[in-house]
Amino acid sequence: MQTGEAGMYRVEMQVPDGAKATSPNPLLVALVELPDGTVSNFWNAEFGLLLSMTPSPEWIFGPEPVGPGSENGTVLNSTFVIPPLMPAFPPLASEYYVRVEPAPVMGPYAMDIDAISVNVDDQPVYRFTCPPDTLCPPPHEMVKIDPVLMGEGEHTISIEVLGSEPSFVMVGIVRVPPWDDPMVRRP
Repeated sequence: MQTGEAGMYRVEMQVPDGAKATSPNPLLVALVELPDGTVSNFWNAEFGLLLSMTPSPEWIFGPEPVGPGSENGTVLNSTFVIPPLMPAFPPLASEYYVRVEPAPVMGPYAMDIDAISVNVDDQPVYRFTCPPDTLCPPPHEMVKIDPVLMGEGEHTISIEVLGSEPSFVMVGIVRVPPWDDPMVRRP
């Protein structure tokens, strides 16, 4: 920013997607007259900006199709790794969620889900049960996982989905920075 007059100016930073301003935005900037009669400028100003190194939310596992109508069948046992977070100041702890979504297919048969269970390291983290004598479409929801279960390193995951023959859901684990909305799906 360059101007010919000393004074107070409001300077606003355009925060890119996937980033967070860490300094006040907008900033109030004082331009002063220097001893040589020129007015200071703001060309070398530095705004604080925290960039996310990965898309947010970040898929740590999946999404994987699970259920009677999927190539994985009704039970999927696998592993996933939680990589270390990039150093940041102040330190930021991400949150982890089980994300369950309807299958991205349409067909002549209704998908009816009876039950879904997801365990991480043999601990239950997600349960869905359809009431008896009820048709339940695939759920679309996210459930926060207890942070104690989600340390860096390798983890086991077990997913079971029961339902009608063509039914399946997409199940995954996502890592979400604390400033982001976990329901926003990005590629």
